[in-house]
Amino acid sequence: MVTPTNGLVEIDKGSTFAFTQLRSDSFDVSIDDTKILLTVEPIGENADLKLEGSKSFYTQPSSQIKVTLPLDKINADHQKNIDVIQLVDLQGNPVIPKFDVKSKIVSSENSIIQIIDDSIIPAGSSYTTFPIKTTGSVDNAIISASAKGVNGTSSVINAASSQLQLQISTGNLMDVVNVDVPVEFRLFVDDENLDSVSGTSIKIIPKGEGVITPEVVRTNSDGSAIVSLTAFDGPNISFDIIATAEGYAEGKDSFTVNVDSPEKTFNAIDLELPEWIVYLVIGGILMVGVVVFMFLKKSKADLEEDWEEENEI
Repeated sequence: MVTPTNGLVEIDKGSTFAFTQLRSDSFDVSIDDTKILLTVEPIGENADLKLEGSKSFYTQPSSQIKVTLPLDKINADHQKNIDVIQLVDLQGNPVIPKFDVKSKIVSSENSIIQIIDDSIIPAGSSYTTFPIKTTGSVDNAIISASAKGVNGTSSVINAASSQLQLQISTGNLMDVVNVDVPVEFRLFVDDENLDSVSGTSIKIIPKGEGVITPEVVRTNSDGSAIVSLTAFDGPNISFDIIATAEGYAEGKDSFTVNVDSPEKTFNAIDLELPEWIVYLVIGGILMVGVVVFMFLKKSKADLEEDWEEENEI
């Protein structure tokens, strides 16, 4: 038994050796680790396990399996997309295999692009196609292809919408706002061609100590909407905005505004106590101070009298 190829070799009676063929598709090849350990062990009835032997050798793959994408972008809303894998040499020239090459194709982001089936490059051809499925999400993913005996490669693909993307911007929003002071500002929604989009639904999600009213609003004829921001505490407040409109790809953005908040001082409100209790506590402290002062004054007078009596004696 020869591993890692899992091949069977028979040494004829009266001979001390036999030939075997190592096919590159019978073991994995790593770019980082090209060392392969070949092990031969006797099998069968009355086999002498002491005859087991091994040999290490290094592989030098002369070909790679390449992911070829017809376009850098694919339609995220189109379910049937076709891409290509091809067997090429290290200079990128096509390689025609003498036997079928089984590939392994994976996606780095199954939530964006999904690989339906692995593909086989047939003998006599350098390439084959494979189907991929989009989920409707818009983002990048990495498609990686590998096969035994050759180097694997990867390629970045972008799932984009065929619809125009909504873009969000703010107008007359100050960089710094004061605490507890409502500030009105405008939100503008345009498409990629900078044309205003009316009737867009805008959802605003504040993060931090503050509120935005209203949290859901629609743009008017000029593609704008007025909202109000009130910050309760600093040092800043941020909010996420999601814009949706029929016939357009969803737009998202985030904004952060600094908050000018005065330093806190403790008072009756901070302590959540009635003011009369605070005044009562202050009066008690003053009374204790007066008593201590009178006690010290009396002690001093008594001490002076004692000194006078001692001097007379």
